[in-house]
Amino acid sequence: MTSPPNNGPAANTNTSGDSNNEGDGAPAADPAAKPASDAMRSIEVEGEPSAPVETIGADPRPAETPAQPSPSPNAAPNALAETTPLPGARAAAPGVETKQPAPDIAAPAPQPATAPSAPLPHTQAHTSQKPPINPTAVHFSLPNILTLSRCGMVLLILILLVWPWGPFMTGALFLFGLAALTDWLDGLIARTYNLTSDLGRMLDHIADKLLVGVTMLALCAIGVIDGLNVIAAASILAREIAISGLREHLGGKGIVVEVTQVAKWKTTFQMVALAALMAAPLAPIEFVARLTGLMILWIAMVMTLVSGAQYIWGTRHAWDRT
Repeated sequence: MTSPPNNGPAANTNTSGDSNNEGDGAPAADPAAKPASDAMRSIEVEGEPSAPVETIGADPRPAETPAQPSPSPNAAPNALAETTPLPGARAAAPGVETKQPAPDIAAPAPQPATAPSAPLPHTQAHTSQKPPINPTAVHFSLPNILTLSRCGMVLLILILLVWPWGPFMTGALFLFGLAALTDWLDGLIARTYNLTSDLGRMLDHIADKLLVGVTMLALCAIGVIDGLNVIAAASILAREIAISGLREHLGGKGIVVEVTQVAKWKTTFQMVALAALMAAPLAPIEFVARLTGLMILWIAMVMTLVSGAQYIWGTRHAWDRT
């Protein structure tokens, strides 16, 4: 038997020389020649040092990422953090699975079921509640002092009008005008600065009735209001007395009779009429000035009776109330 020729060295040379050609097959793998980095790949995260990441599978094709289920609102904060990439992190290499560190989110502590706590100090400064007013300060407030001064001026006006050696019309007119001014001023101050009180309302009614009634009687006594004009003055006084008694009767039952707009206007007309009558002797044409004052007095009488009828009709259901 003839043995085949020995081509060992040539075969080895051709094999090593054809190992670089395509289609002749891949060279035999040498485990000792492969570097250790073939089994590990590193991913670099922005701002973080490179760290070795374990490779899943040897397939170089990109691994398909399984669909992530939508996070439930009731899921824990750490579970949501695993599916949410951190800002500034680079995308992972194909086939590499990375785990993002969960943010440090503290779950809100349950609040104990207790009674509502008191408001904070900074919230109390913005409340619209007004501080309580001292009743003593209200009683001796500026509006009440002005009202009491009007009551005192009534006595001085009476003395100046019935002076035995002749009336002092100029002084009486000046005081009467000053008293009428305080009647408007005390109400304005009380409403502006929240100083209204039951005592102030009572004093205001008393001062108005005294100013009008006493001055009217004094003018009747010295003959400025004479003849049939006394009927207008008497009607005004009768109405004031009747309504004052009605207020007192209803006040005992806890019913407050509010002042009507007609009653406010009639008080203004009464004061204008009395001032015109006191100024008549000082006017260049006394007759015309006096006649003007008497006409205003009759108009004031009509308004006075109308306002009185309003009070009586408006409180008719409360007369016999117990």
